Amino acid sequence: MLPTTLSCGVGAYKASNETTFRIQKQNQQQQQPQQEQEQQQQTMQTTSCSKQQQQQQSKHAQLQRNLLIGLILTAFCAQSVLCADLAISIPNNQGLDNVYYRIDYSPPYGDPAPNTTIPSREIGEEIQFSHALPGTKYNFWLYYTNYTHPDVLSWTVTITTAPDPPSNLSVQVRSGKNAIISWSPPTQGNYTSFRIKVLGLSGASNSYNRTFVVNNTFQHSVKELTPGATYQVQAFTVYDNKESVAYTSRNFTTSKSRSKGELRPNKCYY
Repeated sequence: MLPTTLSCGVGAYKASNETTFRIQKQNQQQQQPQQEQEQQQQTMQTTSCSKQQQQQQSKHAQLQRNLLIGLILTAFCAQSVLCADLAISIPNNQGLDNVYYRIDYSPPYGDPAPNTTIPSREIGEEIQFSHALPGTKYNFWLYYTNYTHPDVLSWTVTITTAPDPPSNLSVQVRSGKNAIISWSPPTQGNYTSFRIKVLGLSGASNSYNRTFVVNNTFQHSVKELTPGATYQVQAFTVYDNKESVAYTSRNFTTSKSRSKGELRPNKCYY
């Protein structure tokens, strides 16, 4: 009987242990999904926050990229001898409230004035800048402000405005084949050189087309012209590899050549 009892007792002990193990295992299995679910929820919340931050950062980075790519000088030319104009293009500008752009530049000559803040809704797709000095290097800075990013430097560039053309252009005809071209530098702005273009306008001079780059002087001698022919001079100013949009021009006619043995007028010959 003892073996049977022991046997039963051992069997009961084993069954009890197995039952306890099964219950514990079931409890663990029930707890694990709950823990995993809680962990997943926490992970999802963390991931969601992280995604939101990444989206905000990505949105801000995209905004900066758009500004960097889109802030292009769409026009910069000398419209007169007094000023130059440009347009700064701002793509994807939605004209939102509480969004601002601040433009600053040096030297402080132009319109709008340096350090001017402009609401996004007043800009449209570009900022118009006018009355810049001709023949001048400008440094520009553009700052962006919204709810979360105050006064962020979004774009900076250095540009050179086109110089004004030369003034006081004159031509002194020396003979049928030579002429001296003279001019004065622009009255405003900088310059590094001048480009002088001479074009034939009549007769045998039609094929004449010469260009001369002149440095450190305000005159140039032109040779090998055709006697009695008409020419046009076009004078451009160059500054920092940027040429004046306008040019100064003047026409002139060379002296006619005399045939061999031809008598000079207003002279007495014996």
